[in-house]
Amino acid sequence: MVIASTIPVPDIPKTRAGPLDKPAHLCEYLVFAWLMLHALTAARVPKARRIVLAILIPTAFGAAMEGVQSLLPYRSAEWADFFANLIGATIGVALALGVTALVRRVRRRDILARPSK
Repeated sequence: MVIASTIPVPDIPKTRAGPLDKPAHLCEYLVFAWLMLHALTAARVPKARRIVLAILIPTAFGAAMEGVQSLLPYRSAEWADFFANLIGATIGVALALGVTALVRRVRRRDILARPSK
């Protein structure tokens, strides 16, 4: 992500990726936060703290990348990118929590449905 955020982009209109720029940011940070949540879970970080950190760490990283881009003459920083990153991280954590809860529920139901020996 550091390389993709700092390499020169061709001289094309400011929309660079056109209408896909913000969805791309959102998706990148969704995955980043999802993976961060699972890493924090594996590290046995308490649930409330890992939820906050799984949103905060990717968002802070995204803010830092926007800051770096503002210093590069061939890149530009945008508040819209920052907010797309924040929204992506939040959705990533929400999805990860939802999928985890769903998997646990299905596993519990499977265990309860098994015939006793």
